[in-house]
Amino acid sequence: MKTSVAICTYNGAKYIEEQLRSIVHQTHRVNEIVVFDDGSTGGTLEIVEKVRRETPEINFNISLNKPNIGVCANFDKAIHQCTGDIIFLSDQDDVWLKNKVETVLDWLETHPQMSVVLTNGYFINSQGESFTDKKTFDAVGLNEEGLKYFNMGFALEMFLLVNSATGAAMAFRKSFIPEFKIVTNATPGDNSPLHDEVIALTAVAKGVLGLIEEPLFKYRIHSSQQVGIDSIEEAPDTSRGIEPVMPKPSIIEYDVIPADVKDRALFGDKRFKYRDSFLSYKVLTHAKEYKRVYQKLWFKALSWDIMVANYRQFKDIFGHNSFVIRS
Repeated sequence: MKTSVAICTYNGAKYIEEQLRSIVHQTHRVNEIVVFDDGSTGGTLEIVEKVRRETPEINFNISLNKPNIGVCANFDKAIHQCTGDIIFLSDQDDVWLKNKVETVLDWLETHPQMSVVLTNGYFINSQGESFTDKKTFDAVGLNEEGLKYFNMGFALEMFLLVNSATGAAMAFRKSFIPEFKIVTNATPGDNSPLHDEVIALTAVAKGVLGLIEEPLFKYRIHSSQQVGIDSIEEAPDTSRGIEPVMPKPSIIEYDVIPADVKDRALFGDKRFKYRDSFLSYKVLTHAKEYKRVYQKLWFKALSWDIMVANYRQFKDIFGHNSFVIRS
């Protein structure tokens, strides 16, 4: 299968060479690297050109945005320029392990029903040093308990509660591109889902998102990150899990997932509202609606909410302020 890497750069001169060299020296060589730069200063594109000249066996497609267009629009353009059968997304400041491409391709070959896959990763600091035993999955809610609920069939609810997708960890089949539509004017910090969240939400809604728990890259935490798990030099908060009682997900997100699961997303909104304020016996009155919306999963969903409702009634007995699933 032909492989492409979509990487968006912006003032990334400090780390881009190390990242590109980790990509071009994979055990399974990539065929194409598509670089879209969003108006960098400070030599970013010069470094990209240097690596391109030194690796003529790989096709580099390099473009410069003038004026800059933002991270989501930039990735949207890069993705649509990729010609490979499998497209990897890449940040400008991480480091790939040598077997990342080979492992992902092997996984996709043995899981032909899946279109998108997320891989685990290690954390490193600005000097490239490891500073925690936790992995990227731990930081985005895919810890031990989170994976249990993912495997139970509640991936959609999980991803509506909190974006568990990291673009740097994502690869997908080119054939999946028509299924999603990136919100190109989304910016970090607003209510619109970013590019990686749109792709992941669409994939979980269609049941075609898979996970590779093996760490295959090093995710760099540093003070000048444009967007990411944590834009700080210290260890990220990896205690984060799936919080069963949350504010309702942004309604904007419902507009980017397939219509055939929108009913389930909207029902999830109701669940998050009433199980925070109603006693468990009132949750039972919704059993018919659970059965209609969740079909085969209805009993698991109902049981989960009854457990949470009971916990919130008697939380003082347990000595906790909230019910949070933690690793």
